Amino acid sequence: MTLNNISEHANNNQMITTSEQFQMNYSPTTALIINKLKRPKNVSSLTEQLSEGLPEYYLEIGEFKHIKATGDNKLINLRPIQSNSLDHLTSFLENRPGRKQQKTVLTFKSFIPHTILQVSQKENNKGAIWIHRSQEKTLYFHKTLGIPDGKILLPTLLFVYEQGLRVFAIKDETSFTPESPLYKAPFHNLTVESVCMGTAKYNLKTNYWEDWITAVENAFFLSKFTHFNDTNVIDGNLNTTLTHCITQKKPFPLEKLVQTSITLNDLKL
Repeated sequence: MTLNNISEHANNNQMITTSEQFQMNYSPTTALIINKLKRPKNVSSLTEQLSEGLPEYYLEIGEFKHIKATGDNKLINLRPIQSNSLDHLTSFLENRPGRKQQKTVLTFKSFIPHTILQVSQKENNKGAIWIHRSQEKTLYFHKTLGIPDGKILLPTLLFVYEQGLRVFAIKDETSFTPESPLYKAPFHNLTVESVCMGTAKYNLKTNYWEDWITAVENAFFLSKFTHFNDTNVIDGNLNTTLTHCITQKKPFPLEKLVQTSITLNDLKL
């Protein structure tokens, strides 16, 4: 269809100006041919077996040659389409102007884990609040802190992710309610307002909340702790306490946790 045709069609719908304003036109250059496999009836069992390995569709690509004498365009040079041509076509279709980007909607693999308290999917911004039960984790530290890398039994933690990460500690999980005060998480690189992740990257491309949460936790625990963002993060010296826990294989002492004025009710997404 030429731009003249487009303009005339649009005028019928009272959209744009008359066709005389346009002199350009579109001409075909490339064609994508999609061939569908047609299986004949009443064939021998051998033929049927051989055809089972054939793809359902076969793609060809060709060019148009303009014939000046007739003004027609002839399709020539038909050949199987190559993977790079498919890549270009896919890229064009995914990034064409006006295309609405599909939003990834996360789901659960099965029943919702009871440690996940809330999830949110607003536009392409996803968020969640979940409990990380007390367990032994390996922590990594920058050499300037003087703390050896090693395993430590951590208190129960509360992770909050909404366009950034926040981490809190829960002193007594058995009596924890939405009104219970949260405690500062006993780590470097954070305050009650945010976690400094440095160059750590979140790999959040997934279809499941469970994998999404694991990716956030991995980004936090597998990165090196490097500096203090809060000098009052525990009651005492954090470096000394963590070194003692790691070298003596002791759990983190809950009595050293520092209470905040923040509750779970303050963190709703």
